[in-house]
Amino acid sequence: MVQGGDIINGTGTSGESIFGEYFEDEYCDIKHTEEGMVGMANNGPNTNHSQFYITTVPCSHLDDRNIIVGQVVKGLNIVVEMADIIRDENDRPLEAISIEDCGEFETGEPWNIEERDGTEDVYPPWPNDWDIDSVENLGAIINAINAIKKFRKSLLQKK
Repeated sequence: MVQGGDIINGTGTSGESIFGEYFEDEYCDIKHTEEGMVGMANNGPNTNHSQFYITTVPCSHLDDRNIIVGQVVKGLNIVVEMADIIRDENDRPLEAISIEDCGEFETGEPWNIEERDGTEDVYPPWPNDWDIDSVENLGAIINAINAIKKFRKSLLQKK
């Protein structure tokens, strides 16, 4: 699991809500049955504020205690990478992690999660984030594999 949203201290000890210091719990039938569930972190009943978490495994111990507000549908591998960063004795990552340039997608708007590092590799970092049906588009997948191989070969030749 990863947790963030302490916009006051950046230590996981505080937060803020547009409704005041806290806002009340709201429960629904959604359970923490899979990875990628986004929920509100809290310090007990009715103590929700800006802190949130994203699960990387099922977390039934959070059911009926924490509000689920969404689910990661693309880029879950990035969340898993964040969870794998080495932490100190207080469970804080030793490397800085920040969410930047975030916003809201409109229905039908492209996700644009392809690599944009100026190289010829323009495919998403993780195959499961590529919006392509592997059965119906086998040719596109083979083309992508060949393009990545060609790009890798050109990098090795430059060394």
